[in-house]
Amino acid sequence: MSTASPTRNAQAFLSSEDINKLLCSIEEVVIILTSQGEIKQCNQACESIGGYATSELVGRNIVGVFALIHEVDLFQQLLSDIAAGLPVDKFEAHLFSKAGVMKQIRWSGCQLADDHAGGCTILLTGIDISAEREAQAELSTLEQSASTPETNRAPLIPGPKLSGEDSDAERRTECRPDFPQKQRVAIIENGVLPKSEEYQYVEFLNISSHGCAFYLDKLPNSPECIVELGTGSDQIYLTAMVVYAKYTPDTDRSRYLVGCRYTQRVTE
Repeated sequence: MSTASPTRNAQAFLSSEDINKLLCSIEEVVIILTSQGEIKQCNQACESIGGYATSELVGRNIVGVFALIHEVDLFQQLLSDIAAGLPVDKFEAHLFSKAGVMKQIRWSGCQLADDHAGGCTILLTGIDISAEREAQAELSTLEQSASTPETNRAPLIPGPKLSGEDSDAERRTECRPDFPQKQRVAIIENGVLPKSEEYQYVEFLNISSHGCAFYLDKLPNSPECIVELGTGSDQIYLTAMVVYAKYTPDTDRSRYLVGCRYTQRVTE
């Protein structure tokens, strides 16, 4: 009597071409990984959301490519749980695309089979729930704004008016997940990109697919800046325009909360 699992029996009857056709027919993000997180295969939905071609992803670690710095440990725990045989359902994390667009993804995962190296093959599927989370954040912001007396709202020091810039109300309702991490930022003066030594680590407040907010000890002397995001060698650089600056005195020191909107990605 055969002891092969149903999953392995099913795989025996599917060719590589069959599997590719199956992956392409699925609207959800589908990624096949090793137990260490190395990407072996993905579908067109993954390419569309992530911005990478499959050839750019195969052989790279999913954590280094897509995970935000403060979610690396959570993502690695997700892979460890699946590798240990624990099914994972509805794990939410962000996916940071090649173009610098951040999406909120609800992941599910399971083991497919043991691989030849003594580990296992992992199947991850994901649903883009960014619009759902943005709607929830917008509702929460509107409710909070309605309950806050006008006299208690901190005044803004407006930055330069951009062509096509969103109104204050539109900007406040954008989904900006908390991002309490330090990343490097540099000011762009006279349109000249800064040197590496001109970057400084700053404390971020939040981040979204369109912009970010961080703290500076003094007002920037230029409306343009460049933001470095990512971990290790997987870093991206985004130019941004300062759209507002707000004075925020606190118990430690007084500083400015600077809000920026991305303008383009900088490539080498």
